[in-house]
Amino acid sequence: MVCIALGVGRAHASPPSLPDELAAIRRLQADSRWVASESLATVAIARRSNTASIDSLALASLMAEIIRSRTLRGARSDSVTLTLARQVLAIRVRQLGANRPEVAEAHSALAFLLGPADQVDSAAVHARQAYDIRRTAGDDTLTAESLRLMALVARSRSDYRAAARYLGEAFELRRRVQGEDHPMMGNMLAEQGFALRRSGEFDAARAALEHSLRIDERIGGMDYYFRTVPLDYLAGLENEVGNPARAIDLSEEALRVARLYRSEDDPDVLRLLRNTSGTLDNFGDYRGARALMERIVPAYARLYGSDHARTLNARVSLATARVGAGDSTRAMAELKVIETAYAARPGPPDPMLAATLLVQAE
Repeated sequence: MVCIALGVGRAHASPPSLPDELAAIRRLQADSRWVASESLATVAIARRSNTASIDSLALASLMAEIIRSRTLRGARSDSVTLTLARQVLAIRVRQLGANRPEVAEAHSALAFLLGPADQVDSAAVHARQAYDIRRTAGDDTLTAESLRLMALVARSRSDYRAAARYLGEAFELRRRVQGEDHPMMGNMLAEQGFALRRSGEFDAARAALEHSLRIDERIGGMDYYFRTVPLDYLAGLENEVGNPARAIDLSEEALRVARLYRSEDDPDVLRLLRNTSGTLDNFGDYRGARALMERIVPAYARLYGSDHARTLNARVSLATARVGAGDSTRAMAELKVIETAYAARPGPPDPMLAATLLVQAE
């Protein structure tokens, strides 16, 4: 069907132009048809590679669309995606020079991919190169995007002070261009608030998160889905500084909003439920924490598998809540199963094995 729309398969028709090919690929991406969009781009690359005069920049544009499709379907940091990203960068540097916007875009893509692939140092180098190109060009919007990427990389390195600084700079650049009332602005402040909290700057974190909420409420009202992020982060902050009652209120509000848009088994809802359980545990409501974890553990097992680290970690939290609620017999039986599962995992000992043993000892 796609080939017919592009005119490929009609003997008398000319091959589609690059803009037409890219438009067709992006339509598929807009419909979440990631595999189809990747296939169409792959066919376009093969067709262009068999011509007498190969346009390598056109190939790089098509490769970039494959990277986008693979990233969106979950193959973000596998070897194929990373290889394509390196090829796109190499082609653009060779054909355009090192300081063009297209090269900055390729550096950014590679930085975004390298972080989750445990190549954080390389990701930092590429993110900085993209930032330097865009800052020199005077493009405040794209410079802000590079600062957000640098913050993401810094967060991967647990350098939360740097992450907070980059996000603050990005926010100011964006505000200068488009004002505050834009969905991205609230999100940037929420992420800055998270980084400030992890840096121990609790008052500044609270101010950023409350500012984020004000922006989101102006944009979409009290039922605006993106409120769930600053609400969740602010709940974690209040729990950490010893205000569990407010933390519970904030968590319940985040859950109320999330449930307007998501099912009970949605990962976002489950994450909010898990965080609420932790707050209840800290508040001393062990029965309430246990009730939530008894819902979360089977849901995680369905989503991720019974031996997945996320499921096992949730089972440790359930066992801890059971201990607090006075159900030590079931807690110990659960912990023995978890200990066996962690010990059987390949590689070095999982840190959660020590946590499991500690709970047993207590």
